[in-house]
Amino acid sequence: MKKHILTIFIFISTLAQTIAQVATVTGKITDAQTQKPIQGVTIRVKGKLAGTQTNANGSFSISLKTPASIVVTMIGYEAKAIDIANNQAIDISLSPANSELDPVVVTASRVEERILRSPVSIEKMDIRQVQQTPSANYYDGLQNIKSLDMVTSSLTYKQINTRGFNSTGNGRFLQLVDGIDNQPAGLGFAMGNLFGPHDLDVESAELIAGAASALYGPIAFNGLLNTRTKNPFDFQGLSIQTKFGLNHVGDGTGLGAKPMSDLALRYAKVF
Repeated sequence: MKKHILTIFIFISTLAQTIAQVATVTGKITDAQTQKPIQGVTIRVKGKLAGTQTNANGSFSISLKTPASIVVTMIGYEAKAIDIANNQAIDISLSPANSELDPVVVTASRVEERILRSPVSIEKMDIRQVQQTPSANYYDGLQNIKSLDMVTSSLTYKQINTRGFNSTGNGRFLQLVDGIDNQPAGLGFAMGNLFGPHDLDVESAELIAGAASALYGPIAFNGLLNTRTKNPFDFQGLSIQTKFGLNHVGDGTGLGAKPMSDLALRYAKVF
């Protein structure tokens, strides 16, 4: 009997001690400069999952076991830690936090670099694709590249368009061959590939569909096609290329099959 009484006494004492340690903290949080209440401030018990937030008037109320410490945090303000010993009402002023962010520098470069590291989106036709294109030449094969449209005005005049400018006079689309503007003097726009290199001499063709003015000036307002030819120091020796094809086969025009052929030779030697 004495053991049961002792157990009940210990339980009641522990419960009373626990109840006595529970405190309710109320308060109001304001801006240290404007003295206006701050809504949405987070008040959490340090080391615990318990917490609350201030209402529209900047007021809060939280129950916790003392002794404890509450941490007051808000984006844009310095955090504060306050020790709590018993029931109390506190007013807290938060000071704006001045934090310096890491600077972000956006640059454009005309130095040769990998496509994935380029500051702009680039579509590329490499030397293998130039050799394997089913079109009559590499320039006609460019119309298979994403974001590019080609308008054929005549047999030898084909105009590249990007960014939705569907016009044969898209003069602000820049075409370069080894860094040299491919437009004829006096016209102000490139005549397709009429004055450009042959497939056998092309190493790659890179297309910037968007505005490339940051890299190549205002002429590249509607995009850029940069064609690179084979460096004779890297591509030496004799190269021969031939193409043959037929058109008007069974098209009902009555013209009959018409052959098309192309033969090209290239020889490079470094002395």
